[in-house]
Amino acid sequence: MNKVDIYLIRHGETVSRENLPYPEASAVALSPLGKHQAKVVGRRIKHLLPATVVSSPFPRAFDTARFALPKASIETDERLSEYTPTTSHTGQEFKEWKKKVMDDFVFIPPSGESMEMAGMRVRNVLADAISKGEGTVIIFGHALSFGAFLKREFQLNHFPVLEECSITHLTYNTETKEFSIKKLNSRTWDVRIFFDRLWRKFRVVHQRLF
Repeated sequence: MNKVDIYLIRHGETVSRENLPYPEASAVALSPLGKHQAKVVGRRIKHLLPATVVSSPFPRAFDTARFALPKASIETDERLSEYTPTTSHTGQEFKEWKKKVMDDFVFIPPSGESMEMAGMRVRNVLADAISKGEGTVIIFGHALSFGAFLKREFQLNHFPVLEECSITHLTYNTETKEFSIKKLNSRTWDVRIFFDRLWRKFRVVHQRLF
């Protein structure tokens, strides 16, 4: 076998963490909708088992994996933790640092890491999972660290937006040692998720008008 299928799955919706400082913000849980999203994405991928399943240790990612694949053996790996520019910051400071590191992929904030480094973390996890030779690899993680890997690996001219419980399907050729994108940011949908997104858009429009 010279091809390995890899699925990157972003965690589901969380309870609000907008005003939480880091590291407290890293421990937020899935919202009720996030748990539902995880179960829906699980129905999409359960046929992929048995597989090597690895998750970020952050609760929102690990719980997404747990709700999606309750019968799977799930490993955790610190290298899949979400990108963070510093070891301690407020929500507003995070937004400011995020803009800087987005503009300069190799810029390293004080006591933090660059986006380049975050992307390499994810790549190293994938390499280790692939090296086990057990076939399909399923990774549960975060938008920024996944995005950093994708932008770095495929030299994208934009930073990819990955939606909640989206699936990005990659393949890895074990002979050429190259990754390929099969499907980027495949959304997870059902009726409940559809109407929730519709309601969110309505609230945004309503707030702008009134």
